[in-house]
Amino acid sequence: MERIQSGAGTQSATDRNLQFLNIVASCAEEGKCGTIYCTNTYFDHACCCHSLSLRFWEKAFFGIWKEFACHLFFIIGVLKKVQEFFELQRAGCTMAYKAVCLFLCVFCFVQITFQQNGKKQRQSSKEVVSMKMFEELKKEIQNIREELDLLKEQQSLQTLCLKGMKTHNKCLLSFSEPKMYHQASDVCIAQGGTLSTPDNGDENDDLYDYVRKSIGPNAEIWIGINDMAKEGNWVDMTGTSITFKHWETEITKQPDGGKQENCASLSAIAIGKWSDKNCKVELPFVCQFTIV
Repeated sequence: MERIQSGAGTQSATDRNLQFLNIVASCAEEGKCGTIYCTNTYFDHACCCHSLSLRFWEKAFFGIWKEFACHLFFIIGVLKKVQEFFELQRAGCTMAYKAVCLFLCVFCFVQITFQQNGKKQRQSSKEVVSMKMFEELKKEIQNIREELDLLKEQQSLQTLCLKGMKTHNKCLLSFSEPKMYHQASDVCIAQGGTLSTPDNGDENDDLYDYVRKSIGPNAEIWIGINDMAKEGNWVDMTGTSITFKHWETEITKQPDGGKQENCASLSAIAIGKWSDKNCKVELPFVCQFTIV
């Protein structure tokens, strides 16, 4: 490694410039692929010429940017020197000039390319991370929204259960104002439930007891069973054929209305037995809400 030490005022600008070019030329002639490493901007003080070792290139390519500022100053300095020594090229310093220009081009290309690739990689990584975070945030918001909806539904069911009666996995809520079958069904749906439909004997007994207590001992209510789609095929509110039946068969032989009576009712007087009725008859009703 060669070093020039410039004393303040001891060398003219021309002398320093010539020494600078001589060092560059020397490095180039010796095949060291030399570069200029300076301790101050624009080579005003000490400068040295050293070979580009593999370690230096490793640093350049693997992102060690501690020396980046110095290399930037080096580029600026070389540009300045090239400008200052433009006329020296005509005086026979062609090799030095070419060495400076060649190294400058290679160095700038490497630095700019690596910097751009690094920026693209960082930007791409940031975009991937940002999109991933955005998707995760959307999922979290959706999960929270679903949980809130579930909590609201559960709170609403708890309120209904407090007003009505809880039986098995259902809450029952009575409405004493008489309505036609379809109107009663619409009220239950608007509340988030359906017309009450006993699935077994225990549920039927519970519904019967609740009707007697909440509406009256002589009440008759709509239940969620009908054969509107096909005569004799009694289905619940989901359109599924019922498996449990509790028709009154001892006195009136229900169902007996044929095509004129397609909606089912439960009678408190008949101790919870069912009958078929015209769907336009107005009766009280009970809505049921499934507890999840």
